[in-house]
Parts: sequence; C-alpha cells; structure tokens
Amino acid sequence: MDNQTSRIKGENALFWKLWCLTFAFDKIEKNYSNYKIIEDCYKFLWEINDGERKNLNLENSTLDSIEKFSDIEYDDLDDFEVSECAVKEFINSAEVIIRDLKNGQVSNGGQAIYLIPLNIIDIILQDDGMDILDEDGFNTPICLKEINAQLRLSVELGLNNREFSFSDRNIFRATT
Repeated sequence: MDNQTSRIKGENALFWKLWCLTFAFDKIEKNYSNYKIIEDCYKFLWEINDGERKNLNLENSTLDSIEKFSDIEYDDLDDFEVSECAVKEFINSAEVIIRDLKNGQVSNGGQAIYLIPLNIIDIILQDDGMDILDEDGFNTPICLKEINAQLRLSVELGLNNREFSFSDRNIFRATT
C-alpha cells in the first residue's frame, strides 16, 4: 500500500488524509463527551480541503483543541472499544494533518494514514475473535472492502486532476 499511496498527487494529499480520517470520524459515537470538538475540527479541515477557508487561519481554537486534547482523557480511552479507538485514531491523525498544514507540508504524501481504517477494523475483528494479520481476519468482507477502496482511491488520486471535496468523502466505500 505504501508504494501505491506514494503515487498520490500532491494536490490530492489532503483529500487522501481526510478520506482516511473520515473512517475514524464515522465510528465515533455522537454521545462521546468531546464529540463537538472532534466534529468542529473535522468540518474545519474539510473546509480547508474544499477551499471554503480563503483566509487560512490555522491558529484556530478548534484546531488548538485537538492539539491540546487532554492527555488524561486521551489515556483513559479504551484501545479495544471501537468508538474510543476511533477517537484516538482521529486525534493522532488530525494532529499530524494540522501540523503538516501549519508547516506547509500538505503535499508530503500521507502514506501511513491508510492505517487509520485498518487499525479500527482490527478492533472490530478482535470483537469477533479474529485478527487483521491472520488470513481469516484479513479476508473478511470489511477488511477486503476497505483495502479495495483504498487501492481504487489511491490510483484515482494518482491519475486524476479533478478536485475532490467533502461530497467525495466516502468515494469507493459503501455507506450503510
């Protein structure tokens, strides 16, 4: 997968990162105590991708809230509960995206970000007594669908010059 994602065009790197981040966002329970902070950050990052933020002010309280997320609350999240794992994946990845944006490095790939969905899928599989690294776990429909979606999108982002936006956030993924 690293080889495939390295071919993503620089202008599509932020979309790729946000597309992967969407998988985590969609798994976070809306009743989570800091859901609003996460949702605001998610929306803000998509507005940047979609060009809705003409005056790009990255010194924003929404982004600062993610970067300064409480270590105590973060550490209390359960790595083996899907929604809480998704919160951790979201925060870790959003921090990287924000740092890259602030450093002007958005077009610097985003290869390892594809692990966000796979890490969450692994927790889902563990609930069923499987592991993504085992053949049975790897060959489950949820895992194969995600890998196929990632491969299809990475090819598209490497070849296509069209602009991808929030409305494309689930492209190649079946949403049910």
